[in-house]
Amino acid sequence: MSEPLINIDHLTVRFGRQMVLRDVSLEVPRGQTLAIIGESGCGKTVLLKTIIGLIAPTAGRVTFDNQSLVELDDRELARQRTRFGFVFQNAALFDSMTVADNILFPLKQHRPKEVRANGGSGRDVMHQLIGEVGLPVNVLHKYPAELSGGMRKRVGLARALVMRPEVLLYDEPTTGLDPIMSDVINELMLRCSEAYNVTSIIVTHDMTSARKVADRIVMLYPLARLDRGESQILYDGSSEEVDDSSDRRVSQFVRGEAGDRLEELQAATVGGDDFFGDERS
Repeated sequence: MSEPLINIDHLTVRFGRQMVLRDVSLEVPRGQTLAIIGESGCGKTVLLKTIIGLIAPTAGRVTFDNQSLVELDDRELARQRTRFGFVFQNAALFDSMTVADNILFPLKQHRPKEVRANGGSGRDVMHQLIGEVGLPVNVLHKYPAELSGGMRKRVGLARALVMRPEVLLYDEPTTGLDPIMSDVINELMLRCSEAYNVTSIIVTHDMTSARKVADRIVMLYPLARLDRGESQILYDGSSEEVDDSSDRRVSQFVRGEAGDRLEELQAATVGGDDFFGDERS
């Protein structure tokens, strides 16, 4: 196991009275592909945003390459963030920009000399990236509204790769896609990991994707449903062994079984409790 590139040390994140993450500790080695799974509301995306410094820890510490991003000044923080590529759940493309401008946006913002050196158009860079994500060159002049969901996801991936990042962060990369296009995205994630030797963290509900792409799976659980003092990480291990977990909550999630959840939800509704807002710290 190589030296961790990302270190999460006893992380707690609270928004007002609502605690989302509690005492979470993880190490992510260079080159690893980690899938973070769990029910909606368990803090997966909050964890992702804390890693990149968009959310400051309430307690604990997150370091990237031995640096705490939230402790850096604005200039150094911006420089460190260029080492990340972020693939958003809904692609988050700029509607008023063409595909070409969307892809080149990070490069124009942070490395304008590279764009100017390419005749001001970045043509070679765009053609390479479009080819890597399996899109035809003619999409470069289109706008996001003219693309399918799968095409927008691939443009988002091309934009995330334009800075040649060391870390790729994916937030629900296959959500809303049909099974074939989901597997296209899975294959692209695998190829990116192999071609660029990036460290990847994937937040997903898609167990097919997690099993296929990830070296390691971590499952988080909502704090409101944990016993007092129980770890929020229910599983931390290989993708091959997740189906054999002895924790019933893990096995039910990875198999997509409701288990006792319907009864719990009905009981909470009948009892008038604020089930999802309950907090046990």
